[in-house]
Amino acid sequence: MKKYMNCLKKNNNDNHKCRTESKDYLQCRMDRQLMAKEDFRRLGYSEDSSSKGDSANLGN
Repeated sequence: MKKYMNCLKKNNNDNHKCRTESKDYLQCRMDRQLMAKEDFRRLGYSEDSSSKGDSANLGN
């Protein structure tokens, strides 16, 4: 979570620039059963999501 939060802070809260960190954070939550396992495509990520290359966003 710290990596994601630091990325947001560094990028003026632009979540598009922090997609890799947000995906890692969500994966960590799923691995620790803090949220239901979900397919990343349903969460707005493509299979090759990157911090700059994916046009989908996180609910915006």
